Amino acid sequence: MLRNQRFDLGWLLGAWIAAATFFAMPFAGSVRADVGSDPRADAKSHFEAGMRLLEKDNFEGAAIEFGLSVDIFPTSSAMINLANAYYALDRYSEALQIIGRLRSEFGNDLGKEMLSATDRLETKIRDLVGELEFDVKPPGAEVFLNGNLIGAAPLASPVLLAPGRHVIDVKAPKRSTETRTVTIASRQKERLVFDLRPAHGTVTLRLNVDGATVLLDSEELGRTPLSAPVELVVGEHRFAARKTNYEQIERTLVVSENEAVTLDLAMMPVAPGSAGPTKDPVTTRWGWITLISGGVMIIGGAATGITALSLDADIKKYCRGGVCLPEMYDDLETRDSLAIATDVLLATGVAVAATGVLLLTVLNRRGSRKTAPKTASSWGLRGTMLVGEF
Repeated sequence: MLRNQRFDLGWLLGAWIAAATFFAMPFAGSVRADVGSDPRADAKSHFEAGMRLLEKDNFEGAAIEFGLSVDIFPTSSAMINLANAYYALDRYSEALQIIGRLRSEFGNDLGKEMLSATDRLETKIRDLVGELEFDVKPPGAEVFLNGNLIGAAPLASPVLLAPGRHVIDVKAPKRSTETRTVTIASRQKERLVFDLRPAHGTVTLRLNVDGATVLLDSEELGRTPLSAPVELVVGEHRFAARKTNYEQIERTLVVSENEAVTLDLAMMPVAPGSAGPTKDPVTTRWGWITLISGGVMIIGGAATGITALSLDADIKKYCRGGVCLPEMYDDLETRDSLAIATDVLLATGVAVAATGVLLLTVLNRRGSRKTAPKTASSWGLRGTMLVGEF
């Protein structure tokens, strides 16, 4: 019964009066659907269960039952009891929310005794608690209070806390979790600022060939041997290595926070005289871009040419012997402009498309796909090996 010392006799008397006057209180608020044939009776059943739990100091169970009663059939008696249960559970923000709803929905219909009990409870809460305001980046980061999720940034309002020590955790994808402990006193106001930094892991890249160009996510990282581990933001990354007369290799690696990984890559030499050239992905990509761009220009030139020919046919109907009426002068200028645009687009398109074909064929040869035969000494270097470092 220790927790019960936090309630004054006036509240206990009010709770029993509320139970006795449950059906006498006017109805306010909406009734949820599908709660049974008699929502009022269902709400009363939960209310009475909450009262029985309250007598046993089972405030958690009482809060659940009073909450169900309010959801099914809102009454001032159920609301004031729910607010008191929240108060006993140190859930002060929720208690004040229920008090605000109580005043909003019932207003002047609250009896003098009920209004007095409500004012007394609100004053008691505000005199007891401290306020903790959060400034959290990035938006959407989840804020945990003593292990319980209280919302995602930005939080709409300060959090009310019981006096004492509280543990705050802020988490976000691909960001380092930040944990702090704060001590709050009654009526104290604190503001915490969190700016989560990107989470990182490290990768040590080892290659069997010196002087190879290493690319990370399509950006050049350096040449082997690399002098130090690479620090990367958590997530998926793509490594590639290339060197003349060696097959290009690519690997995808998922990096976790605070993880140290060793990535072993093996490049195999291209066998002399082997058939079938390999393709350089960069050259291939630009070859297709250039070819498609040229094709678009050719199509554009064809469209302007068709328009110019159609306009020329109309002009010939109204111009006799090379003499045209003044109102046709604008059409003549448009036809000539379209003709010039057609010539430029077709010529440029053909040139650009031809460049694309050149990139995809002649300039995109990097030797043979066929590699040297495997030997007992080189077999172990093929493929990728990930080694977790403690």
